Amino acid sequence: MFDLPYNLLDLTWDVAITRTFMDNFLKQVIAINNCENYVVVLYHTMSMTSMLYDALSDAHFQHMTPFFWHKTAHLPQTPMSSYTQSVECGTIAFKPSRDKIGFNMSRDPRHRHNFIDTPSVTTYRRDDNKEVINPCQKPPALAKWLVSNHCQPGSTVLVCGAGALGEVEGAVEAGCHVVAVEADKHQFEQSGAHLVKMAEEDAKRNEPEDVNEEKSPTTSKKGKVEKKKATKQTKEATEEKPAEDTTPPNCIDCGNPLPTGYDKSIVCVVCNDGAPMHYACAQKGTNDQWFCTDHLTASLLQGSPSQGVDSQ
Repeated sequence: MFDLPYNLLDLTWDVAITRTFMDNFLKQVIAINNCENYVVVLYHTMSMTSMLYDALSDAHFQHMTPFFWHKTAHLPQTPMSSYTQSVECGTIAFKPSRDKIGFNMSRDPRHRHNFIDTPSVTTYRRDDNKEVINPCQKPPALAKWLVSNHCQPGSTVLVCGAGALGEVEGAVEAGCHVVAVEADKHQFEQSGAHLVKMAEEDAKRNEPEDVNEEKSPTTSKKGKVEKKKATKQTKEATEEKPAEDTTPPNCIDCGNPLPTGYDKSIVCVVCNDGAPMHYACAQKGTNDQWFCTDHLTASLLQGSPSQGVDSQ
C-alpha cells in the first residue's frame, strides 16, 4: 500500500513522482517480497494514472483496477462557482494476476463496486507543538476496506509512506500484521511515539482486574457488579415477555425473506447466528457443513495456503 504524494501542499516530503522513481520503487517491492501472489494499492492523482499503468505493466503486474474514495461530509470553503473536490482515486494491481489472489468479496456485483463512501479525517493527529503531522491523513476505514477485500487475517501488509498511521491502523483492524515505512523524519518520530502510546493503552485495557481477596463478593467492586447483574436478570425474568415474532427471517446470503416452512438447520457454520439460508443460496463444504457464499470462499482459501494472500 503506497501513498503517492499529491504535490498540492507546501510540504518538504510532497514531491512529484516520476516514471523513474516508480520503476525503482516497484523493483524494490518485488525484490523484498518472498510471496508469489500479492496486491499493490497506490493512491494517486488522476493525472498520474497513465504513467502508473505503464510502470505496473512493465513490472509484470496485471488487471490494473481504479478505485475511488468519496469523502462524505467533505465541506471545504470553496467558491460557489467551483466543484467540491470530494473524491480521491487510486489503483489496485495484481501480481501475477487477480486469478491467483484470494478475494473476500461477495458474488453479488452490487457489493463489489470500486468505490467506498467514508468520511475524511476531521481531527488530525498532532505533534507535541500542536502542529498537524500529516494534512493528507487518511481514515483507517479506507485501508481496512481495501485490505479486507483481498487479505486473510494474519497476512502481512507493507505500508510505504505511513504518515500519520491511518493506513497502519486500518490494516491492523483488518487483522493483519503491518510493516510500515516513512522517509520523513518528523512524521517517523511522531508516528513512532503514537505507536508506543497505542501499545500502552492496549496493554492497559487488557490488564486483569485486581480483586481484593479480603473483601466479600458483596463489598468488592466485582461483587457489586455481579449483584447488580443478578438483580437485572431477575427483573427481566419476572417481566412479561412480548409475543414471539413468528415472521420468517431474511436469508443471510441473498437478504430475501425465507418461506414459512424454511429449514432451520441450513445455517452457515461460520456465521452460526441462528439466521438460516435458502437451500439454493447455501453452499455445502466438506463434512456436509453448510456455508454462506462469503465464508465458503474464505474456508477454501484457508485450507489452500497457496491461494491465500500473504502480502499487500
